[in-house]
Amino acid sequence: MKNNMVCIVCPRGCTLIVERKEKNIEVKGNGCNRGKEYAISEITDPKRILTTTLLIKNASISVIPVVTSSPISKNAIKRIMDDLNSIVVEAPIKCGQVIVENIQNTGANIVASCDVERIS
Repeated sequence: MKNNMVCIVCPRGCTLIVERKEKNIEVKGNGCNRGKEYAISEITDPKRILTTTLLIKNASISVIPVVTSSPISKNAIKRIMDDLNSIVVEAPIKCGQVIVENIQNTGANIVASCDVERIS
């Protein structure tokens, strides 16, 4: 199986050709080892930073933006979103505050992306 992709590790944007033969993965076109590592990761277990919003009570806004503290497997995103859909946080919240620790045993925390003050 051959895949073409653009490496996003650095601004160079190398065009990668990735060929998977059974358990072997061959990468061509990478300008550095980081590009090779990126390509192998994208083929075997792609990871992403998840950004979303959570409902918030006692605030001037109805939702607060949150983000994972580290990349998570794309395969885990649906399960994590199912968990997050049932969470309502309460103001005040500080930017960087951990809302959920180790979500779905991924090692990533869900953290607030902004400050939200409590309203009376």
